[in-house]
Amino acid sequence: MFQRLIKNDLKENKVSMLVIGLFLLLTLTLSFAATRLTVSLTSSIERFVETAKSPHLLQMHSGNVDRKRMQNFVQQHPEIASWQLTDFVNVEGSAIRINEKNSLQDSSQDNGFSSQNQNFDFLLDQNNQPAQPRTGQVFIPLYYYNSGKIKIGDQIRVGKLQLTVQGFIRDAQMNAGLVSSKRFLISQTDLQILKTEAFASNENLIAFRVHKLSQISTIEQAYKNAELESNGPPMITYPTIKMINGFNDALVILVMGLLVMAIIGITFLYMRFALLTKIQEDLQQIAVMKVMGLPQSFINRVYLTKYYFCLALATIAGWELSFLLSSPFKKQMALSMGQSPTPFYSYLLEMLVALLLCLLVFWLTARPLSSFKKMTPGQALRLASSNSLTETRSTPKMGLPTIPFLDRPYFALKTILSHKKLYLTILFIVSLISLLILLPASLYSTVMDKNFIQYLGAGQADVLVDISQTEDIDTKAAQLLKELRADKDIAEINQYQSQNFSYQDQQGQTQQLRVTLGNHAGFPVKYSQGRYPKNEHEIALSKLKAEELKLKVGDSLTLTVDGQARKLKVVGIYSDLTYGGKTAKAVFVTKQAQTLNSLTTIRLKDTSNKAQKINEWKKRYSNYKLTDVEDFFHQTFDDTLAMLRLIQTSVFWTGLGIVFILMTLFVYMIFTKDQADLALYRMLGFGSERLRSHYLLAVCFILMLALAIADLLLLSLGQEVCSLLLSSFGISKLQLIINKSLTFLWTPLALLLSGLTAAHISLRALNKLEIGRYLKEHSS
Repeated sequence: MFQRLIKNDLKENKVSMLVIGLFLLLTLTLSFAATRLTVSLTSSIERFVETAKSPHLLQMHSGNVDRKRMQNFVQQHPEIASWQLTDFVNVEGSAIRINEKNSLQDSSQDNGFSSQNQNFDFLLDQNNQPAQPRTGQVFIPLYYYNSGKIKIGDQIRVGKLQLTVQGFIRDAQMNAGLVSSKRFLISQTDLQILKTEAFASNENLIAFRVHKLSQISTIEQAYKNAELESNGPPMITYPTIKMINGFNDALVILVMGLLVMAIIGITFLYMRFALLTKIQEDLQQIAVMKVMGLPQSFINRVYLTKYYFCLALATIAGWELSFLLSSPFKKQMALSMGQSPTPFYSYLLEMLVALLLCLLVFWLTARPLSSFKKMTPGQALRLASSNSLTETRSTPKMGLPTIPFLDRPYFALKTILSHKKLYLTILFIVSLISLLILLPASLYSTVMDKNFIQYLGAGQADVLVDISQTEDIDTKAAQLLKELRADKDIAEINQYQSQNFSYQDQQGQTQQLRVTLGNHAGFPVKYSQGRYPKNEHEIALSKLKAEELKLKVGDSLTLTVDGQARKLKVVGIYSDLTYGGKTAKAVFVTKQAQTLNSLTTIRLKDTSNKAQKINEWKKRYSNYKLTDVEDFFHQTFDDTLAMLRLIQTSVFWTGLGIVFILMTLFVYMIFTKDQADLALYRMLGFGSERLRSHYLLAVCFILMLALAIADLLLLSLGQEVCSLLLSSFGISKLQLIINKSLTFLWTPLALLLSGLTAAHISLRALNKLEIGRYLKEHSS
């Protein structure tokens, strides 16, 4: 008997079980994939930096390095396990010729050439072994290999050097597009030849490894306090190296995790809908089983066995499919960081995830049937005759609104009120799905917006001119500013100088703070709190620096300026990604501090001739770094933007599919519950099309309300989620830029079309409604 009931149930509900199976499959596949990718990413990064023996601290410096002084510093700090000083020969992109046809002139990257290191900081080949180029060979950065600009076998000419591309290298420090410097690897012989070229400038990479990772911050601060060579960017630390290598993959896993949590909720609600629908249809059969004296455990097995069987199949298939889903991401990880075996504990975590999901399914599916446990056979029969799980439900009154053309909205509203809990549930689900569709789209639009650069610590300029790693920066910067102010094509220009100033932290230790001096009213950055400094007694701090110092707007910070203590009031906190995200802005004047770099920001009157102006300035100021801000942004964030675009597209189509399936089952469930009432309406002369329009209007109302709720959640909760995700990188109070056409036109149209099409398909059953049967039941 049990097997016959199960077989009949499966035959009658093939579509419903298929849909539930697909949802469980999707949930488990994504859960397994997200778990595996998280473990793979962390283990790949660890294995990569260990294989490359990445430095724990790295300082770039242009100019001579006092080796004896550096050696004394190392001897004074036993925490240091080893150190090295290596060459990084900077070469302008225009000097790197590819196959005598192209060059890297348009690249925003700082390109340099190095030879293989002997102790640590190895540049790895395709086999994750230290690459060993011969004379006349070059290994290119992975960044250019991925972009397709340079291919294996290409010929590269740099001055006197003619080099053949032997392969690509994995560089733990400079792999990511987020890092603006890239290393080419050549032999030591070729490097010495390149250093003699007039267009080449040598930069030193000063690297340290410590015995314990907990000692990194100690050595970093000791290096700053010793005022050793450091005219390049701020010192890069081991945690920063690991974070940069995993940024894009972590973003994908994070979004996948959010998607998993949402789909888990949707899947469980969907299963509840399906189970309630089946129970609603089989009330008479359940009542008969109660009259026959069959135990509750038997009834539970009849209705739940198919779900457990479906769950078992979905778990097995989902585990297999998760390998297909995670494979492209793991291939990208392998390309970036080398092959890394999946740790055994990854499979244990996946088993734990599967177990938790199974327990949730067991608990969820058992609840709807629990109401029959204490029910007597007589109560079950009365419940079956009412054709409702709730005996108190009464047939809706047949009154009509006084205004004839309002009858359709009237009956649509009555339908919603008759099933408030179910409509509220579907409203919640569709709102969540809509939010999941709109959030990645809005984040993509925000990052693509021209104002986003202000969250990165830079003003909204067209061109940046950076003078650094040279002597007499102040004089050169003043001359540059004088010449550019005479250029009639420039609409606005400003100049800033960055210098280090010391202060005492809460433990009484002397620390260094990088402060940008200048007029911050022009080309402002985004301030999450307060404003920019206006006088010499004010200072603004970056978000990460303010958190480190535990300061807020209105607090004070004392800096040592020209040998004197100067108390400054914190008037603003801003977002910044530059120089580790720990910077400050002020307007005071100093005479003794050494200028680390000078940055000139330019806004052009006509951006159509921007490329021409940049080329003109590059010829005139060949020793300075000129950057097209728009090109720099796209080249730096292209990988991230591509990933966001992929996520946006995937979530959009997945969301539409889920809405279609959900609405198909939901409307069919409502129709099943209302069959007796619909028979009465048909008897009174209401046609099938008329009744169908009532349900379609109700569905349309719910979908539109869900979209409105999703928009509100996007502007409140969505904005907070995005800010939370980006806060660890120094971006705070992110203002989402809404893609109006997508948010208010295309997404609503797509969701309405998906939901209404599903509802229309489910309501075809109206044409097959057995009026006589339900009228007979109603009259009895």
